Amino acid sequence: MPWSQDVEAILQAWYSGSETGHAVADVIFGDVNPSGKLPYTIQPALADYPAHQYGEIAYPGVDKQVHYMEDIFVGYRYADLYGTRRPIKYAFQGVQYTINPPKRKPTFPFGFGLSYTTFAYGEATLNGNQITVSVTNTGARAGQEVVQLYVSDSKASVARPKKELKGFAKLTLQPGETRQVTFTITPDVLAFFDADAHKWVVEPGKFVMHIASSSADIHASLPYVVSEPINL
Repeated sequence: MPWSQDVEAILQAWYSGSETGHAVADVIFGDVNPSGKLPYTIQPALADYPAHQYGEIAYPGVDKQVHYMEDIFVGYRYADLYGTRRPIKYAFQGVQYTINPPKRKPTFPFGFGLSYTTFAYGEATLNGNQITVSVTNTGARAGQEVVQLYVSDSKASVARPKKELKGFAKLTLQPGETRQVTFTITPDVLAFFDADAHKWVVEPGKFVMHIASSSADIHASLPYVVSEPINL
C-alpha cells in the first residue's frame, strides 16, 4: 500500500456478507463508531513477511508440503525484530535455523485501529500479581477501546519473541468516562512450551509487562520478577 500516506482515510470492510453496504454506510455517515483492531500485521510487501526468506519450501510449499521455517516468529513477533542488527538463530529438534530481521516497519501493526473518538491511558500500576490501568474517552463520541497486555521474557533458555500478547480487554466508554482494567499475572501468562521436553515451562527471571493499544503502541512497561521455577 505505497499510497496509504496520500489519502485521507482507509476503510477495510472485511467479509460482511449481503449487508456490507448498509454496514459501511453506517460507519461512513457516523451512525456507528468503528472500533475494530487488526488481528494480524500488514507489512509493506510480501517480501517483508518471514516465510518469503526461504523460497518455495516455506511458501507456497513443495510437493504439497509447507515448512514453517520462521518457527514462532510470525506476525507481530516477526515485526518486533525490526532494528535487530544480527539474524536470529534458533534450534528445533536438533536442526539449526536462521531468520533475518525485517528491514522495514509494518504498514499497520497488529492490534492497530482508529476511531471517531480518542482515548488516554493513565498510569499503570503493579500490585502483587495484578496490573491496573485507567482509560479515558477524551473525545466527543462514545466508543470502544481494546487494552492489550504483552509480556516480555528478558532472558530465556529458548528463543522467545520480543513480546507476546497474553491478554486484552475491550471497554465501551462514553465521552469523558474513565474505567479501569485489571490483568492478573498467572503462570500461563509467563509460560512457554518447551518442544523438546513436551511441556509448558515457567523459568525464574526478569519479565516485563506491557500495556498497549497495539503491538507498536506501548503505553506502560512494568518489571516483574519470578524468583523460582513454577510447575504447571
